[in-house]
Amino acid sequence: MRAVASYLSRAVGVLLAVLLASLVALAAVETAAWALFEVSWPETSEISGLLLVWFGLLGAAHGIHGRVHLGVEIVTRRLPAAWQSVVARLAALLVAVFGGLLAVYGAKLAARVTNTLPATGMSASVQYFPAVIAGGLMVFFALHEAMHGAPAAALGEPQSEGDAGSDDD
Repeated sequence: MRAVASYLSRAVGVLLAVLLASLVALAAVETAAWALFEVSWPETSEISGLLLVWFGLLGAAHGIHGRVHLGVEIVTRRLPAAWQSVVARLAALLVAVFGGLLAVYGAKLAARVTNTLPATGMSASVQYFPAVIAGGLMVFFALHEAMHGAPAAALGEPQSEGDAGSDDD
């Protein structure tokens, strides 16, 4: 399961890099077109908005696996180590519940939307697909953390050679 989580995390990281590069390229093209030719395309704004939603939600899911999401450490650092583990696993379960709700309600919204986006003509339901996918990833990553603890790299701990490629969990 660790190998799957690691692979998914790397794949989402690559996708985030592609999304960010696309957002920068679209903004550069739109800015240059307006500055040089006073031309603007409504499609670029619409597509940029969709990419930004994808980037934000997938980034949140990726942050769960890397443990770069917000945490309440001011309280948990003062607890004994055993309690810190319990609180961390409970927090991971709460994140999993949130991700599940995000996926379920994102799917419900996507199923109900029947209109199209004005500039591109795409179905407006495409706006809710990131919630479904990111919610599912949040559930997977949070449950993985609840069962196995945070990845050693996320905690700043060096991995032993036996842990590096282990997928026996």
